[in-house]
Amino acid sequence: MYPNHADRADYEYPEDGLLQICGVVPESEIRQPKQLNANGDNAMPVIKNGLATDTTVGWVNGLKSLVRYYDYDLEFTALETTIVPYGGCGAFSGQGDSGASILDRKGRIVAVLTGDGGMTDETDVTFGTAWYELEPHIKKTFPGCFLYPKVPNND
Repeated sequence: MYPNHADRADYEYPEDGLLQICGVVPESEIRQPKQLNANGDNAMPVIKNGLATDTTVGWVNGLKSLVRYYDYDLEFTALETTIVPYGGCGAFSGQGDSGASILDRKGRIVAVLTGDGGMTDETDVTFGTAWYELEPHIKKTFPGCFLYPKVPNND
């Protein structure tokens, strides 16, 4: 998740080895990532743990796909965020991973995985509804819900 040495300065591996969900990546940062890839270019590495493919890493690639939602009384149109696999490590997602949270390396929610496609694992593209678009609709439909509670630290 930290392919560029300059990005690692403030990083500390979580004591329990678990990435805590904490916050949301804003639209501005999805469009213009602040993290760096191995070449020093701005890029956003992401991680997810899905039922089918377990833990995988990828990159938000900046492309968008229009999707209309009509389920669970959530009627809205969203621009899906697209994620590509992290160089040669296989597909980012597979059938059965839908609904997995896609997080940035700080544990902020980027998107909820909605689907994927591609001719090969290397050309796989994963789609996710951007959380900054989805969360207001969920909170409107289910008032009072708390979507990512902090897990207590058992020190």
